[in-house]
Amino acid sequence: MQKKIYGLLAATLMSSALLSGCFNQQSAEPGWQADHSHLTKLSPMPKRIKLPPELTALQKTVIKSESKHMHYHGPRGLKWVALTFDDGPNDRYTKQILDILKQNGIRATFFVLGQQAKAHPNMLKRIYDEGHVIGSHTWRHPYLPSLSDQQLVQEMNRTNATVKQIIGKDLRLMRPPYGAVKGKIKRLEQMGYEMIQWDVDTLDWKKGRTAEDIVQMVKNHALPGSIILQHDAGGPRDATVASLPRIIKHLRQQGYEFVTIDQLLQVPAYK
Repeated sequence: MQKKIYGLLAATLMSSALLSGCFNQQSAEPGWQADHSHLTKLSPMPKRIKLPPELTALQKTVIKSESKHMHYHGPRGLKWVALTFDDGPNDRYTKQILDILKQNGIRATFFVLGQQAKAHPNMLKRIYDEGHVIGSHTWRHPYLPSLSDQQLVQEMNRTNATVKQIIGKDLRLMRPPYGAVKGKIKRLEQMGYEMIQWDVDTLDWKKGRTAEDIVQMVKNHALPGSIILQHDAGGPRDATVASLPRIIKHLRQQGYEFVTIDQLLQVPAYK
């Protein structure tokens, strides 16, 4: 058991290190509550769990943070997990994913591309209407470090304006394409964004990945507070769709509750 725990911790640290970032847990702003006012009922809050000594020790490890607004995972002391999907919306795959989430009573977080939101406004509205949280993944998925600050602002503002026209909300959560934010953190902070990375990459974007491959990544690396990265567009996502029911079943059997990013991190989803 101890060997398994150390293996999981090593994989988590390696994932974060590759992203040139670190762990961050930010407390809620005064008076803040998750914005699901258009819904009727929230899922019950999961119970706090007792962590094994090895994981408790990891929580106490201090690693220099690039930003208090950069997040790789949520609190390790609660058995919460957040499913996230990038690159959509897409009428084919987003629809199938939403159907599965609805059947299982789960809310997820979708980091959308502005050009996709413009092309599929009805699907974007369905995401929001069914209680999922929407964040920005920029307009066209550029490598942010290669952009000027002016180009970055244009990417973010154009996406926000398009999404706001459809759901009436200004976005506060964003996921940088490729997880790359070097030289752009300060500007994104000035614009009021929370930068959402991940600690479990299912690698569903890789050619040849099977549903079994994706499920196994979650089984091997998910921890309390994990942010799981998947995709609902940007290429064939049949394996992602096929893996989702199995991921949900496995995590529930392990006692996890599914939450959206704003709930996990206790930060507002919208401005």
